[in-house]
Amino acid sequence: GAGLADALTAPLDHKDKSLQSLTLDQSVRKNEKLKLAAQGAEKTYGNGDSLNTGKLKNDKISRFDFIRQIEVDGQTITLASGEFQIYKQDHSAVVALQIEKINNPDKIDSLINQRSFLVSGLGGEHTAFNQLPGGKAEYHGKAFSSDDPNGRLHYSIDFTK
Repeated sequence: GAGLADALTAPLDHKDKSLQSLTLDQSVRKNEKLKLAAQGAEKTYGNGDSLNTGKLKNDKISRFDFIRQIEVDGQTITLASGEFQIYKQDHSAVVALQIEKINNPDKIDSLINQRSFLVSGLGGEHTAFNQLPGGKAEYHGKAFSSDDPNGRLHYSIDFTK
């Protein structure tokens, strides 16, 4: 669907259900730029910018191509590239970077293959203490890593203990 492209190009729409935006303060360091692309759309984000998550499906890992860059002395240097992954539920989201290539330390304008996986952000709506569930709560979701992109996660929390 157009959800991935809409996340990059559509304005925030308060009719969207669940978590509507996620601040990219952990995925993009200061002075860096993060370019996301999907379905022919692309957008560049800086530290503290917000990604429109209202268009993304819940309980699904949405995947974007990414390029992380920094400008030094007027020259743009690509630091890393790969896949930006975001897993969204009603009130929260987890962001991960599946890094495929990094900057070649021996040649400033080239990349080398180096695969790594980094959970690079968490976000969600604030829940007041008096609104936390009582008793036991169940959580179901997706677990994703570089080795298993289709894992399942299930855990229970007992708030009485």
